[in-house]
Formats: sequence, structure tokens, C-alpha cells
Amino acid sequence: MVDPAVLDPRSELVAATERVTNWYAAMALALVGRGPVPAALGPDPGADSRLVQTLRRPGGDTTREVRLIWTTDHVDAVRQLQTTLEQPARAAARYRLRSSPATRRG
Repeated sequence: MVDPAVLDPRSELVAATERVTNWYAAMALALVGRGPVPAALGPDPGADSRLVQTLRRPGGDTTREVRLIWTTDHVDAVRQLQTTLEQPARAAARYRLRSSPATRRG
């Protein structure tokens, strides 16, 4: 695993996006009965400071930096939605399990 402290901003964004995407993929699998609903991801407390430190480097491209910040904010907003979706997904998964033909045969 790559040390997040040494990631460049684009790699940091890709890593965060992969974590969030993997969570939603695991939740989708849980909703069709192929695994448990994962716990919502918490915030990465060092992400903002790492991004700011990296963007403070001299000679930066302001347009690129604004795009990175904008995109990072949107990925974080989608991550925050996980806390809203986690419990309803768990309820749907439980309902699916109770109503599946295998559990009704008893």
C-alpha cells in the first residue's frame, strides 16, 4: 500500500475515489444477497492538510488545482452519503434475506 503522505494530489484523489467506489460496489452486492453491507467510511482526517500542502508547492497550475479541489469535494460529498444509505441498505438486505425462497422453506 502506498503511504498517503507521499501521494501527489491526483493520486490522492484516485485513491479516495477508489475507496468510495469500492464501498458502493460492496453495498450493491449486499443488496442482491452477495455479502454484508459495509460500514460507512469515515473521513480521512489528514486528507485536507495533505492536499493543501501539495497545492502550496511553487509553480502550481491554478486551473488544475481548482479542478482537483472541486473534484475532491464532490468525492467527499458522495462518501458522506454513505452514512445516510448504510442503515436503509442493511434493512433492505435483511428484508431480502427474510423473503428469499431459501429462508421461507424453513
